[in-house]
Amino acid sequence: MRARQSPAGWSNQELLALYKAFGFTIEHGAKHDKAIHPVYRLVGVVGRHAELSPAYVLQAVRLIEEALRLDEETEEVER
Repeated sequence: MRARQSPAGWSNQELLALYKAFGFTIEHGAKHDKAIHPVYRLVGVVGRHAELSPAYVLQAVRLIEEALRLDEETEEVER
């Protein structure tokens, strides 16, 4: 995942698109957007800055990896 290797230089729209690609829904707030996974209730915050701090991107990587791990666990249980 590009975000893990290079967390600098991401825009708000790029990070929101990444969250959406992994099944998160987006709620728009006054100063920040929230990315919420509808099944696992994982929540990430995304600032509305022209260029985001790498901390936002690293948080997204962690949450996406957690969602993928939970997906795998769910699939194993269903087998």
